[in-house]
Amino acid sequence: MKFNLSSPPNKEKFLAEKIYSPSNPRPKVNLQKVPQSKKPLILGHFLKKPYKIPKTHENTSLPTQNSSTPKSLVSKNCRTLSQGANQIRIMSQGMNHLRNSSVNPTQNIIFKYASATQTGFIPDFPQKENQDSSLEIYNPEISMFGIFDGHGVHGGRVSNYIKNRLPLLFSKMTRDVKSSIKSAISIIKEELPTLIDTSFSGSTLNVVAIKGKKLFCANIGDSRAIVGNQINDISNKTSSGKKWASVSLSRDHKPDIEEEAARINRAGGRVLSYFDESGNPAGPARVWLKNQNIPGLAMSRSIGDAIAASVGVISEPEIIEYELTSQDKFLVIGSDGVFEFLSNEEIVKLIIPFWRNRDPQGACKIVVSSAEYRWRNEDVMVDDITVVVVFFNVD
Repeated sequence: MKFNLSSPPNKEKFLAEKIYSPSNPRPKVNLQKVPQSKKPLILGHFLKKPYKIPKTHENTSLPTQNSSTPKSLVSKNCRTLSQGANQIRIMSQGMNHLRNSSVNPTQNIIFKYASATQTGFIPDFPQKENQDSSLEIYNPEISMFGIFDGHGVHGGRVSNYIKNRLPLLFSKMTRDVKSSIKSAISIIKEELPTLIDTSFSGSTLNVVAIKGKKLFCANIGDSRAIVGNQINDISNKTSSGKKWASVSLSRDHKPDIEEEAARINRAGGRVLSYFDESGNPAGPARVWLKNQNIPGLAMSRSIGDAIAASVGVISEPEIIEYELTSQDKFLVIGSDGVFEFLSNEEIVKLIIPFWRNRDPQGACKIVVSSAEYRWRNEDVMVDDITVVVVFFNVD
């Protein structure tokens, strides 16, 4: 199938987050084994793993997104804290129930949670909008927390739709947790193209459902979930974090993972990174059509992304079941803006003192500010950064 892009949308309709329209100069990089006879339209998931090559080309004004961030993204119960060029939005700890139910503190594994988000930064594009969405739903029977990292032309709309639709569908399911999550995602996958143009738009999904002492982590894309595990409960020796460990609940879905690349190749796609003028790989592996230099998506699974889906990018979640023990103290779910330059272990160590003080908001703030600091020291841009932190009390 060849996609007709001879009459692309107006410049205003292209997302500014490092997606280059025909009217904008592109990085001086070439694709391996791609015919150069036609001038390619390069549209892709550039912000996910930025590389240093774009520094060498001239800065130009970037196209703006046509629609503003939905008002529903902005919580009425949040407070902001000044941090750098943008603000960290710290969400409230209010309960948002799937069903009205009283809470018995003596039986409640979740005793505090919070989330925070900060809009990224792109030089010469101050109107950049936050495309991340987060989900925090508490219920003593089953709770749900998650991150949805939108990308592309309408990424913010896609992530926000998934955030709002998923818990509604899930609450109506009568199957087991895993089957219910898969069914809800399948419905969303079918609904999205009828509501939003997902040709070059999509979102990650990382959702953790908590039922009793069991966690069910469903992942699509490169958002991530980890658990902070206290190996040795000797308070005087654990304040430095040396006796703690991070437990991964998900793996990032990257195109260069062997089985992911094989599926994409079977579907007629190509997995290639950019190459600089010396022929060296520049940046992450990306997904391309066989004969066109689109879409350049830097993940192998997502929700939406219709063009990438035509060559093997799937929305099938990987679901991991994890049994909590008394050593498991907190859950962290973050967009890749959090994990780009911070390791799982570093994030656990950052949160430990706030866990001791029972301060999930403080934990969210330190994670977001630390991630932003690393971005500003490592790159010319900053990705949207969003995190959810849940504190446990497991007997």
